[in-house]
Amino acid sequence: MPAADLPLLLALADAVVPREGSHPAASEIDLLPRLERWITASRGRMRLYLAGWPPLAAELRRRFASEAPAPEALEPLLESWYREFRDGTADAAGHFFEQVRRDVLRAYWSSPSGWSAVGYTGPAHLAAPPGALPPAGSAAPPSGAASS
Repeated sequence: MPAADLPLLLALADAVVPREGSHPAASEIDLLPRLERWITASRGRMRLYLAGWPPLAAELRRRFASEAPAPEALEPLLESWYREFRDGTADAAGHFFEQVRRDVLRAYWSSPSGWSAVGYTGPAHLAAPPGALPPAGSAAPPSGAASS
């Protein structure tokens, strides 16, 4: 994806996951490195993005005449594409948008910011300081129990 298209991708991502209260929008997490890892890890997905992104970006530019349209401006179009995808009537842009939507959601909900939005503290090994967890297979003493 050309660097010039990154603002457009981030606007699209923010329309998928907008800022809500204290929870960041998709563009405010480490979204781009996550997407890049997933896209480049699969030849099929890489081909999909190489073929799908240019027409999608061209359609967004045609409709919005902006390199980074406001997420609120994108919402009606994205809702329409999503509805058409569900109904089986989506064009190529709508099908590709569905892949981008899924990848943005996966990137967001697998990030610490996404975890925080749902009250998940993350994997225990990331949250606890070294040595704070009992060894695997051993039972932790009940809270407040005296150690012997």
